[in-house]
Amino acid sequence: MDDDYAKISDYVEDYKKNRYQFPREILVELISSCNLSCIMCPQKNLTRSSGQMNYDLWKKIVDEVAQKSTQTRIWPAFMGESLILGDKIFPWFRYAADRGVNIHLNTNLVLLKKENVRGLLESGVKQIFIGIDASNEETYQKIRVNGSWKVLMERIEWILSEKERLCLDLPEVVLQFISMDENKDEKNEFIDFWKKQNKNIGLKIMNRVGWGDGVQASTEMHRYSELQRLPCTWLLRNLVVFWNGDVPQCDNDWNGKVIAGNVQHASIESIWNGELKKKRDQHIKGDFLNELCLKCVDWQAGSATRIKLVKSDL
Repeated sequence: MDDDYAKISDYVEDYKKNRYQFPREILVELISSCNLSCIMCPQKNLTRSSGQMNYDLWKKIVDEVAQKSTQTRIWPAFMGESLILGDKIFPWFRYAADRGVNIHLNTNLVLLKKENVRGLLESGVKQIFIGIDASNEETYQKIRVNGSWKVLMERIEWILSEKERLCLDLPEVVLQFISMDENKDEKNEFIDFWKKQNKNIGLKIMNRVGWGDGVQASTEMHRYSELQRLPCTWLLRNLVVFWNGDVPQCDNDWNGKVIAGNVQHASIESIWNGELKKKRDQHIKGDFLNELCLKCVDWQAGSATRIKLVKSDL
């Protein structure tokens, strides 16, 4: 058993022990469109309705999290790029931060405007995860289709320089590398590249998932085929809210095949402990015959490698 499999096992055992009455992670889709067409994302294949979340629904979600579970983290991202909305979303993040709710932004960063850098840094976001997935421009352009390596590097520098100028400890800036067949030989180069930049940043390395049947999972995601299948940590820990309030069965139900409820009309807590609990109980019992789970390999995605880099003044 390797370290990743052990980590997944630990997540499962923690759920068995605590039987969470509220999700630990909530992915909130502020918008269902994206400026990129990345090869590891099924966003371009969406057939469900598209749109933008309204502020009242965002407040309802934040207010319930603030009341029920301040340890729960909200991720304003799913099948869309939140920065499409520009600086409009910074007060949304500030509202959550002022209520004691942890916001963790996942973004491709390409759309960030220089005049909005300070607003983002002071919005109350705890972490900014920036998708890169490459150690060089050529690979980046193949994976992050319609993106720009030069634009991305410029914006990362904007954020890090302004954060240092303002003497801010938060948000933590985390650069993400999704390992897949197209870039897996560059993982160490990615780590070495950012070590040489001498910045206060974090690195996150994870394997490409298949989003159920959305894309082809990386070869690494099949490495446990001969070991016992474990309950899916995404199902045990996460809840997704689409822009219109619909809650799908899990992260991998990106097209909304099975809707468990809608947070415009019901509480997060009631949806979490309704049909979704039945699905979690099935997994805990070792029953993976649910249609969306039967062929899904993403239960193996419950861990990632984290590296913290600290700037040296030498």
